[in-house]
Amino acid sequence: MAITFDDGYANTYTHGLPVLEALGMPFTVFVTTGFTDTDHVTWNDRLEFAVHACEGRILNARLMGEDFRLASPAGRRAAVSRLKTLLKRRPLRKVEKDVEGILATLATDPDDARLKCVRYLTSEQISEMSRRGVAFGAHTVTQPILSRETPERVLREVNESKSALEAVIGKPIFAFAYPNGRREDYNDTVVDTVKRAGFGAALTSVYGPARPGDDPYEIERIVFDGRWPYEVFEARVSGVLCALRS
Repeated sequence: MAITFDDGYANTYTHGLPVLEALGMPFTVFVTTGFTDTDHVTWNDRLEFAVHACEGRILNARLMGEDFRLASPAGRRAAVSRLKTLLKRRPLRKVEKDVEGILATLATDPDDARLKCVRYLTSEQISEMSRRGVAFGAHTVTQPILSRETPERVLREVNESKSALEAVIGKPIFAFAYPNGRREDYNDTVVDTVKRAGFGAALTSVYGPARPGDDPYEIERIVFDGRWPYEVFEARVSGVLCALRS
């Protein structure tokens, strides 16, 4: 079993490292290098915070083409899920503009203290974790959905994330993880770019265990949902559900 974390949030250092190190369990962190050493909060984190923190009861169709009812916790969760689905179909430059419009409508304070917990690893933390045996992989520079971007943008995101991370840890990076990672989020051009950059493997977010003979540039994973009860988590990571499906 391989444990992986995408994005490079600081809590992989403050929370994940102590626990997994004490258990003797190795893990890999895929870092979005453009967020390292910054106070950046990604659009999806800002969006989720805004929807759950706002006092409004509806987000009207003027912004996203459909109404979102925010009066209940269930409605807010559904709104976040649907909004993310809609936004991820767009190029990153358009997403950022659309999210700013949503945040303004919901009267979100960008300096709200509750957003300060959503931070990314520093170079110093990455370097220390690497010395302590944590493996690292690249996850682009700014986390766009690569299939939505131009070949030139894909090339920069892949190559620059690799070189930036290698400069921090002082050793070659072997693996890459596609942002969002569904089959529609990468394509042949993206895969070829990852290969030519010198990566030996790439991970998706497509559900399933890795098997011998799988394409090393389309490795499936079992993505953990924090809302699962323990019994569901145990069943999924055991491989039982995959065996039943086959």
